[in-house]
Amino acid sequence: QPREATEINTFRAPDWMPKDLAAKVKSRAAALGYLYLSDFIDTLEEARDDVGRATALLGSANIAEARRYLDRAWWRYQTQVVSLAELATPLAPKVGRLLERLRRVPGVRTSDLTTLYTLFNAVETEFLYGEPTKAEEIWLDLQASLLGFTGLPRAVMFLLAGALAFFPLFLIRLTFGGRNVYWRLLGLAFFFLLLPAMIEALTYLGDILANYGGLPQLAQLINLSVLQSLVAQVGWGISILLVVVLAGWGLRGIAHQFGLISERASAPTTAQELSPTATSESVVEWDEEF
Repeated sequence: QPREATEINTFRAPDWMPKDLAAKVKSRAAALGYLYLSDFIDTLEEARDDVGRATALLGSANIAEARRYLDRAWWRYQTQVVSLAELATPLAPKVGRLLERLRRVPGVRTSDLTTLYTLFNAVETEFLYGEPTKAEEIWLDLQASLLGFTGLPRAVMFLLAGALAFFPLFLIRLTFGGRNVYWRLLGLAFFFLLLPAMIEALTYLGDILANYGGLPQLAQLINLSVLQSLVAQVGWGISILLVVVLAGWGLRGIAHQFGLISERASAPTTAQELSPTATSESVVEWDEEF
């Protein structure tokens, strides 16, 4: 018996595949040199593992080495995986295009590569066991679509948000910079609300300058990104907590001063309570102090 025929017969397609699809898979597997299904799965997992190594390297801001592993994953996937996997799952070519994108664009974060790793697992699962449920398919398509937004579009969005954040902060300073402590607390809450956007913009600026500006030392700034680092995520959580505390404290004080919150044991605070004969003019003058 010819060797080629033997190779075709030794590759066993997954049981869920209909006969016509199984025949195509076995023929394509033979053309790629796979004798067994396990050989193909091993190759797919090797490409996935390279993405995992790139994720770990990116987590330590080693961008150049991370891209080297992404290049290796992309080469293995394009030459040995996608042409066979795409026969059974439409997700396979999408993963190939995303891998090609992520190995080239600036501003890639560990969360992006973690999502890509998940999509690799989905390709393997769909090849071995068939189509996912409708809910799973929608979720995978959504993740793949959002990964397509990485690179310059997302970097520009965050750079604009970080730069424009200074304008409302300037207006907040003008508006809430008076003597009233509660207005100042409210202004401080706005500052902590916008602070993560400014820090995120700084991380993308550092990433771009490290990759294209000849300043590799600035690559460390990516670890300040909330999409990248556990430290940054904890910092973002603390910032949100400060926003809630300061805004609640300030707004409660302002509401109390305007007589919108009453306390049984508190002394009268509104203009009408302080003076039974207060006119509308005196009330306006009292408000203007705040």
